[in-house]
Amino acid sequence: MDDGPKRDILARLARLGPLPDDAALAQAQLDEFNEIIADIDYAPPDPDYIRPLLHAFGYGDGYALYVHGANALLRQNRAALVEAALDTLETGRDGPRQWAMETLRRMREGDRGSPAPSDREVRLVEAALCGPELVAESAVYWAYWVEASPVGHQVLELAARVATGAARAKAARLLAE
Repeated sequence: MDDGPKRDILARLARLGPLPDDAALAQAQLDEFNEIIADIDYAPPDPDYIRPLLHAFGYGDGYALYVHGANALLRQNRAALVEAALDTLETGRDGPRQWAMETLRRMREGDRGSPAPSDREVRLVEAALCGPELVAESAVYWAYWVEASPVGHQVLELAARVATGAARAKAARLLAE
């Protein structure tokens, strides 16, 4: 098997490094991120892509490009992705935390909360409610998609009390539905 394309993708992610917040992003950085995502999409799933890709995200939406990065993450091994996302929520910068939480949220939307989240996942989602705001918003929607279980409803109730910024109002609206 030729590991050349994989090595190239990983080297490019390392060179790209952690991207800045949206306001400081350069077009060349966005272009390179877009090309890397396209290469990951064409490559077979590989858990070696998960952590470097998660760590590349900046805070914000990357002018709508980061959603494609999240989609590329969702094509990878679920167990490896959950572990990396939880590690990132625990110790990452704001951008990677935002997209780790958003990726977990998208995963829960797809599986409707089954299998049940681990105690660690619940604890880190609860902590994510404290912000920053875009991290908290994804945590609120994570709770919404897990809401059929007792833990999801509890996290949504917690979010309606303690979530950062607009995420608190979103949680209250979701509870009222």
